[in-house]
Amino acid sequence: MLNIYYELGLFNSHGKETIVIKTDDFDIPSDSIRTEYIPFNDNFNKKLKEFISSVLDRGIHYSDMADLISEDPILSFDYMRRAYLISGVKSLKDEASGVFIHNEEYFKGNDKLFARAFLK
Repeated sequence: MLNIYYELGLFNSHGKETIVIKTDDFDIPSDSIRTEYIPFNDNFNKKLKEFISSVLDRGIHYSDMADLISEDPILSFDYMRRAYLISGVKSLKDEASGVFIHNEEYFKGNDKLFARAFLK
C-alpha cells in the first residue's frame, strides 16, 4: 500500500493528474480524502470517461490561466507546464520555454532547477 501512496505523491509533485480506482468497500484514508477516486462498480466506465473529460478541460483551463497571469512568470510557467503534461501539445512546452528564457532572472533556487529539469 505504501508504494501506491509514494507513486501518487511522486506523480502529483510532477504535475501529473492522478486518480485512484478503488473497490466500493475500501475506505480512503483520512489524509488522502482529497485524492480523486473512482469506485470500480457498474458506473466505472461512465465515471472514468467523465474524469478524462474533466482532465482535458483542466488542461485547457491551465493554458488559459497561463496567458492571463503572464505578469507572474513563475506561475505562468507552471500553468503552461501543467497544460503540457495533460495535453502533450508541444507548443505549450515551447511557450513555457519562452517564458523561462525571457524571465530567467525571476526564477531562483528550486524554481530555476525545476524549470530547467522540465525543459530538458
